[in-house]
Amino acid sequence: MFGAKLPEVEEMRAITIIEANNRDTEEKNIVLDIRPTEYYEGYHIPEAVNIPYDKIEEGNYYLPDEYKYLIYCEHGTQSMTAGRILEADQFQVMPVIGGMTAYYGWMEKQADGEN
Repeated sequence: MFGAKLPEVEEMRAITIIEANNRDTEEKNIVLDIRPTEYYEGYHIPEAVNIPYDKIEEGNYYLPDEYKYLIYCEHGTQSMTAGRILEADQFQVMPVIGGMTAYYGWMEKQADGEN
């Protein structure tokens, strides 16, 4: 199948936790937690799906291709690497800058009434 055109995929762009929270709910987004399962089970962003980074690195995962994936890890570094792997597999991805660390900080500000 030489010359077959690959589906157009939006270039990967990292986003902040505020941008992730403000994503249009009408869009087909899935929040993807790539931390180890025990971290995910301890606490995770509501509605997040867990596929640990090592599964992504091994290619041992299944994701529907009609979604955009907001990817987070603990601090933001592995989500960038996982994003590159998923992007190479033609997925639309947006790593969340700062990961769960940024999420915790954002939640604390929300609790304190800050924006």
